[in-house]
Amino acid sequence: MVLDLLKTTNKSFDESLITEVSDSKGIRDAIRVQEQVWGGDFDWQYQYLLKLKEHSPDSVSIYVVYVNGQPVTSAWLTFNGDSPFAGIWGGSTIKSCRDNGYYSLLLNKRIAEAKARGVKYLTIDASDMSKPIVSKRGFKVVATTTGYTSTSPHRDSL
Repeated sequence: MVLDLLKTTNKSFDESLITEVSDSKGIRDAIRVQEQVWGGDFDWQYQYLLKLKEHSPDSVSIYVVYVNGQPVTSAWLTFNGDSPFAGIWGGSTIKSCRDNGYYSLLLNKRIAEAKARGVKYLTIDASDMSKPIVSKRGFKVVATTTGYTSTSPHRDSL
């Protein structure tokens, strides 16, 4: 899905609920949310985000919403140099904390940041759960992706 940022307005939101993380602990908190929502070990994603933040800190912004000191929602925004496109990723909220607006809060934060940094378009590979929320903000379906997991015994060498 794609959002034309020239055709959308920023929505007001309470930034005090959002923590931008950049160190290993904060990034680990962001990934803990992903693991709780989707199940499994996401250490590969932790390693990717940590290295990206260390080597190219301006290319990614990682956000966590904490409730009572516990991470409950996480998401990130990636930039690719001078590209007119930025990508929003990872937007997830643990089940017990859904319907509190945390996902929308981080969506609005990422839209506002992308606009402030001069990006023209945002992309998202939205799940069925996210599509209704991002559609309300103006995202349009332009393509569908299908994820696959290799069962090959040699998949680590690919």
